[in-house]
Amino acid sequence: MVNRKCPECGTEMKVIKEQFSIAWVCPKCGYGEATTTTEPIYDDDNIYSVILLENDSKDINIIKALSKFTGLNFLKTIDLINNPTIIYRGKAYELFEKKKELDNCNVNYRIEPQFPY
Repeated sequence: MVNRKCPECGTEMKVIKEQFSIAWVCPKCGYGEATTTTEPIYDDDNIYSVILLENDSKDINIIKALSKFTGLNFLKTIDLINNPTIIYRGKAYELFEKKKELDNCNVNYRIEPQFPY
């Protein structure tokens, strides 16, 4: 989902997603836009799991990226890297943006079931 700036005040708008609609609302001035969607990603009811694979626990960029992604401190993140496990579960439309975060940081992971988006 594309980040949008409010055309009224320039603040980043918040996204509100429901089953068949998407809305962008400005938290500062209240401006809003909404639309309906029929994109398959929003109709996908599967729960996807992101499974951390082998990564370099000494690579500061991977540690930072996973720490930000999981909300864990650096020591717990290093432990996570050394003992890979599931680091995220969610629906397809929720995972879509999360996947970009990991891809941009070159973190090794896999998604189950296969993620078609």
